[in-house]
Amino acid sequence: MWFLVHKAKMKVRLKRASVISFFLALIGGSCVSECFRSSGESKLQLAISWVSKVSFPRDQLISDLKEIAQAPHPFGSARQMEVAQFVGRRIRELGFSPIFEAFTADTPNRYLWGHPGSPGTLFIQKPGQNIYSFWRAPGSDSKKCVWLLGSHYDTKDVEGISYLGANDSGSSSVALLFILQALSRFSGIQKFACDLGFVWFDGEESVLPNWNDGDRYQVKTIDHTYGSRHAASRLRSCEGTMGMCLPQDLGGQRVVGLILLDMIGSPNVLISPDSHSHSRLVQLFTRVYQNLYPGTDLFAQARPQRIEDDHVPYMELGLPVINIIDMNHLQYWHRSGDDWDRVDMGSIEKISRTVLATALILLQYSSLTAVPVVPI
Repeated sequence: MWFLVHKAKMKVRLKRASVISFFLALIGGSCVSECFRSSGESKLQLAISWVSKVSFPRDQLISDLKEIAQAPHPFGSARQMEVAQFVGRRIRELGFSPIFEAFTADTPNRYLWGHPGSPGTLFIQKPGQNIYSFWRAPGSDSKKCVWLLGSHYDTKDVEGISYLGANDSGSSSVALLFILQALSRFSGIQKFACDLGFVWFDGEESVLPNWNDGDRYQVKTIDHTYGSRHAASRLRSCEGTMGMCLPQDLGGQRVVGLILLDMIGSPNVLISPDSHSHSRLVQLFTRVYQNLYPGTDLFAQARPQRIEDDHVPYMELGLPVINIIDMNHLQYWHRSGDDWDRVDMGSIEKISRTVLATALILLQYSSLTAVPVVPI
């Protein structure tokens, strides 16, 4: 009898517990969803709060831009080697270590392009070097993942003019230096899952006059993105886990994704929507920008287009990418006049701060899918 009574009481308790568990599950489910969103909002506000207080070294960046854009420096030129050494020196001055990734590339012979049928070698081998540096985020010294932040630093070799490329690619190159300097003084309580890798790509510009002229060259070839294609080709399948990892001489970490900057120095900068860019990254970047600069436009009012740039080799490996580029202000693009005094440091500051805050959020997650979707 005692057993039967005890068993009946146990049934009642179990039913009550089930009902309570049911309602807790409902509440908990709502809380998980809402708290997850709140957590994302909190991380966003923390990043924005810190970034808003970072000083922008305008005079130093103008000096850096003048040095980079004082003369043409196309891929494979002696001047480009000097620019690479300058970037490396600035990285050291900021307290970081540059890593030079040397490579050679077979480029189309421009003489044969202009004189078809003439005798001569089809390809000319040119030396190049990508430049890396890494910010080891506070916390564990053995982080397994890294986000990449990139810019190309070569100029287009334009026949008949002295093309300096202050906006294309000086603006994005100095933006990376600013972000690196800001992180050298980082103070915060965020827990980071990944590090941030900086890479200045060499040889983004085509050797032939136009981007796709390689398709019509005597021997069909890809004539652009030499440095980024080399860098992406060195990524390997990670051991023991899915994903693509850096080579061991660059740390061997799993690459989560790439944020690419290009041509961000025009007055009233407007970012061109790019169909290659991952929608989640675009959403986060937009949300951050709207918090930093409420009431201002970020994107041009245009449908997304396929923009080919240094992010494409990484996208083709299945990695999430975003290309932050202004293709709306092209009056000096590959023409006379892309000089340092026409670059708007205010535009560089806006985009750089937005990228920095976005990166501080992304580094707290080991995958893009784990980043909370914060409504715009």
